[in-house]
Amino acid sequence: MRKLFFYFGLILLSFSSCVEKIDKPIVSTMDVSVRCNRASSGGVVVDDCGTEIISRGVCWSTNQNPTLLDNYTVDSCGTGEFYSDMLFLFADTKYYVRAYATSSEGTSYGEQKSFVTLKDEDGTINGYEYVDLGLPSGVKWATCNVGAFSPEEYGYHYAWGETEPKEEYYFDNCSTMDLYSAEISGDEQYDVARKKWGSSWRMPTLEETEELFLLCECEYTTYNGVVGNKVTGPNGNHIFLPAAGYKVWDMHSLCGEKGYYWSGGSNYLRTFGCKMSFGTTGYLWLYDVYRYEGMTIRPVTD
Repeated sequence: MRKLFFYFGLILLSFSSCVEKIDKPIVSTMDVSVRCNRASSGGVVVDDCGTEIISRGVCWSTNQNPTLLDNYTVDSCGTGEFYSDMLFLFADTKYYVRAYATSSEGTSYGEQKSFVTLKDEDGTINGYEYVDLGLPSGVKWATCNVGAFSPEEYGYHYAWGETEPKEEYYFDNCSTMDLYSAEISGDEQYDVARKKWGSSWRMPTLEETEELFLLCECEYTTYNGVVGNKVTGPNGNHIFLPAAGYKVWDMHSLCGEKGYYWSGGSNYLRTFGCKMSFGTTGYLWLYDVYRYEGMTIRPVTD
């Protein structure tokens, strides 16, 4: 009987020695390249510890030891080096960043690095340029769309009152269809320009959109190879609005032909938002459409 227990113990010991403890992946954080409103970093997944890396990227915050509960990127999978862009940062602000890697065993983080974004130059707020068109209101228009970093880039498309882009745009997945409000300009909960760009940036009000429509001259043209509308103010300064089209369902329609831009206002208290559009004639038009449609946004500042 003692021999039986002895052999049984050897079997258990042998089995337990064959089961290796699987650890979380090992990842390190790359150095940071900094600008006013964005920065670049990345990481290296040094060891996957025998598991599949299903997600990797960087996470960042104004607080130390950022995690996936903060801002983060997703940059492919697997081991080796990866590079990440941190967007919508505020000028002259200290941030903390860590690379991360996620496997079936959980998420691990690289060492923390800190950086301070550059200060604004003249004619910029949080790194985004503005143009004074000489309008009576005194409002100044940004030179690029939300999600873009040059005048000809389309940027992102948003449903009216939502602050994140989506893969599909339809009635039932729009969170603001029943929102009882005719003006969201400056409200960080619903104004993507205020939330993403910060400071005094915001969506134009209905009156400010009408002012652009009534007092500016428009020319349907091409800028850096991109079709759009050159909008010239009373003082001769101008902005360029690319013809970024619009999105409904999973379709991107009239891209490179027409432009559709949300105003922060509406003539209705729910369901509809007011958009500014232009086609091949260059003329600007204002009318209300369903809020769920995905359109670009050109911010303004006072």
